[in-house]
Amino acid sequence: MTTQAERVSSPHVPPALIGHFDFHRGEGMYTDPWGECHALNERPEIFYSLDLGGFWVVTRKHLIEEVISNSELLSSSYSTIPKIDDDLRLIPPNLDPPIHAKYRALVAQSVFSARALANLEKDARAIARELVAKVKHKGAGDFMLDFARPLPVTVFLNLMGMPLERLGEFIDWVEIFFRSTDGEEVGAARMHVLQFAQDWLDSDPDKSGNRILSELKAAKIDGRSLTRDELSNIVLTLFMAGLDTVSAALGHIFHFLATHPLHLQSLVAEPKRIPFAIEEMLRRFGLANLVRVPNRDVEFHGVPMHKGDLVLCSMAVSGLDESASVHADRVDFDRPNVRRHVAFGAGPHLCVGQLLARTEIRVLLEEVLPSLASLRLKSGVAIEYKPGSILTLRSLPVIWDVS
Repeated sequence: MTTQAERVSSPHVPPALIGHFDFHRGEGMYTDPWGECHALNERPEIFYSLDLGGFWVVTRKHLIEEVISNSELLSSSYSTIPKIDDDLRLIPPNLDPPIHAKYRALVAQSVFSARALANLEKDARAIARELVAKVKHKGAGDFMLDFARPLPVTVFLNLMGMPLERLGEFIDWVEIFFRSTDGEEVGAARMHVLQFAQDWLDSDPDKSGNRILSELKAAKIDGRSLTRDELSNIVLTLFMAGLDTVSAALGHIFHFLATHPLHLQSLVAEPKRIPFAIEEMLRRFGLANLVRVPNRDVEFHGVPMHKGDLVLCSMAVSGLDESASVHADRVDFDRPNVRRHVAFGAGPHLCVGQLLARTEIRVLLEEVLPSLASLRLKSGVAIEYKPGSILTLRSLPVIWDVS
């Protein structure tokens, strides 16, 4: 029952649309986040959660896609719920068109161009094979520690020419950034990364041979060179995305395969199905929670949103929308139109690093499955999730037969 206090705390919201969805700290998000998200099929298409300072929750895929694509009405200027009041806006994610497109193109050309990624698959495969060789004889391990974190992090740090020996420190900073609700803690982590980014930018690309560093420092916007603050911000954005999102996706994908042997064996028997399977699992196990903010007071599909309201667009919720996918909570490698998901966003903010992510996921599947074909979850294990801006697993204890 909606209380008077709840009505007063959100006066512009109709009482029938007030509810709760604490995707950061809700008890169910630590044990069964997919169940929590799937349950939103029973809620209104858009409702207002009083958790985390208050925000709108969009529960249908077509509306989520509209919200994240409609930059004219809904700004990308904030990236966190609860709102953290600071002056830092990530470049390019927190920029809106038309300036967003210029910075996005710069990042695409400098970091994610065909030339930059030419040796990506070869490098990723070599790293994956090395990781498999390290643990294959053990018969047991933690998939997050042994594979899901080291592969994408090592690929990214190698790509950027950054020091691998600081990997643990980097992961700690990113963990705070994506999952803490403490503004001071998040701000401190950002400052650590920004200081590292500035030190990295001060290094000499001619001596290090780092082509990406060289191209970023030579890049121009509207005919001018980028400022030091702009460059540091771009590196911060790349750093945060490169060290967490693919790791989280790999955890969810291999957790599913380790608990569904028929699906796993189908990919072992027919590796050509792996690219399609990846798309289906990206849909089913969406992990990013995106935020948008109305630029003005507006009635959006009958809902009265005010300027400055926070709007949550959860990729997990989108993937589990029953109006968009029949039996959305099931994984079906033969599902038609398998790429029609929004796991990488949509519209102007479609993830610029999606090719990198797909390649890393595919390579690890191709290398791990033949070698650890009997991969399964360790018995008696209770899986715990780590919710936040990116939903991930705390650990993934697995076993396999040693031949």
